[in-house]
Amino acid sequence: MSTSKSRRTKISPDPIYNSLLVALLVPRILKSGKKLIAQNIVYQSFRIIQETTGEAPSIVFEKAVKNITPRFVLKTRRMGARVKQVPCEVRAYRGVSIGLKWLVAAANKRSGRSMANNLAQEILLAAKCSGASFQEKVKLQKKICALGYKRFSHLRRRGRKTRTS
Repeated sequence: MSTSKSRRTKISPDPIYNSLLVALLVPRILKSGKKLIAQNIVYQSFRIIQETTGEAPSIVFEKAVKNITPRFVLKTRRMGARVKQVPCEVRAYRGVSIGLKWLVAAANKRSGRSMANNLAQEILLAAKCSGASFQEKVKLQKKICALGYKRFSHLRRRGRKTRTS
């Protein structure tokens, strides 16, 4: 029997900045279901970005996310007794999701200050192509280059071909 495909829930844009990226960032900061606290952290960090750069924080944030979004990801494939890592292209939504995960993880690792300050600093560094979240992307790219992109590309799983009659 065929099962129905799961559907992604529609995310409404953020009420203040009218941005889907900001709306995607809030749940990743969320702890114990306290969404209001997570929103306050994001908005405080955006205020800090506004004060330091003088630019619109949503533009800086979009630039940062664009810089840390990976285009390829390593997936493991089993070949007989061996397990090999195969580079696979990532869809845009998944790439943004991975980038935001790296951004929040890097902000959490920073010591001192509040989470809003740490997040603001990490966003600013990612917009300038530096910082821990950007280094995650660089590390992934180096791994992919070391494996050789084309070497295992034939092992990627593709969608099933449907028979038309």
